[in-house]
Amino acid sequence: MIHSFIDLFSNYFQQYFQIFVGNQIYRSGKLILLSSKEFYIKFIYIDKKNNKQKHCEIPIPYNTTILDNKIILDYTNETFCNNDKNLLLSLQTINNSYNHHAFYNKKIIIKFGDVDLI
Repeated sequence: MIHSFIDLFSNYFQQYFQIFVGNQIYRSGKLILLSSKEFYIKFIYIDKKNNKQKHCEIPIPYNTTILDNKIILDYTNETFCNNDKNLLLSLQTINNSYNHHAFYNKKIIIKFGDVDLI
């Protein structure tokens, strides 16, 4: 799974990207390297604002959809539970009083393209 995920992103090397969480830009820059670390893909990129090398670790999603120059990463509980209502209900009874990752129970959009287009 992790190797196919890296292969998917390898098509976008040296392209500019924006990662959206909801309507907010989470990260943006030019993708220069990918690596894997446990259950994460590590993006190494050049930050658009400061022109400095940075990194971002993205957890492996439950599902991935590709549309044109967009990759949609699905981290929703429904996908995790494979739409099993009983399992989803059990998942919701777990203590949710702690802070979650920014991607928790969301679909994340990564747009790729020319810097002027994104």
